[in-house]
Amino acid sequence: MQVRVQTFAGPTAATLSVATSEIAGVEMIVAAGFLPADELLQRYGLERTDCELGGVADQIVQWQAGRRASADLPIWQDGSTFQRQVWNAIGDIPSGETATYGEIAASIGRPGAARAVGTACGQNRVAPFIPCHRVVPASGGVGSYGYGSALKSALLALEELPSPASAD
Repeated sequence: MQVRVQTFAGPTAATLSVATSEIAGVEMIVAAGFLPADELLQRYGLERTDCELGGVADQIVQWQAGRRASADLPIWQDGSTFQRQVWNAIGDIPSGETATYGEIAASIGRPGAARAVGTACGQNRVAPFIPCHRVVPASGGVGSYGYGSALKSALLALEELPSPASAD
């Protein structure tokens, strides 16, 4: 797939790269991750056509600066029905909160599928827009994350801080 890709300062020291492609006439995020653009493209077998995202970039910058309530941007991610159910449930976890793999499984009517939820999290190509860092093990700790447990901990810690708009 041919994409436009741009790198942004991440919410932590990590770089955030975002790739978009036009699908059905709409510019959609097709991959995003906390790594350099070339590594993101290689990880997902994508081909760069441009280094600028246009209007999507403006929205990402506004979201990162706290001037946009959420990163509610058009996303395209192919997956099984189960994966899409998991990703939708993860998208419903509010910032600053977590859910366990088992809670996500139960919420989609698949109790006992906690390990499969973990697998679906690992196949999420659009972090942080589907915030799988908010899914944690029931046994405690932060668990695994495709970009490392330290970054997952840092992202969760950032979300516990009051946003600039709500600080007194």
